[in-house]
Amino acid sequence: MALNMTQKTKSKNPKTPARKAPAGIATRDYVQSLERGLTVLKSLGTSTGLSLAEVARATTMTRAAARRFLLTLEAMGYVGKDDR
Repeated sequence: MALNMTQKTKSKNPKTPARKAPAGIATRDYVQSLERGLTVLKSLGTSTGLSLAEVARATTMTRAAARRFLLTLEAMGYVGKDDR
């Protein structure tokens, strides 16, 4: 069954709202993971020293999801971590 742009996908996690592709982009062409990773980067902005819990709150992600994105971004050299 194919989704059209007016249908919403159901989120597996009730804390993470289901998202749909922005107008003009077919759902099949939209990469939600990239959107979420960029949301994490955007939440950091010019701030330094945000905790995992603060990033999770700012992005409305679970701590586990925020952690996975941050670990990936760290491995790629986009973010760093301190002792927290």
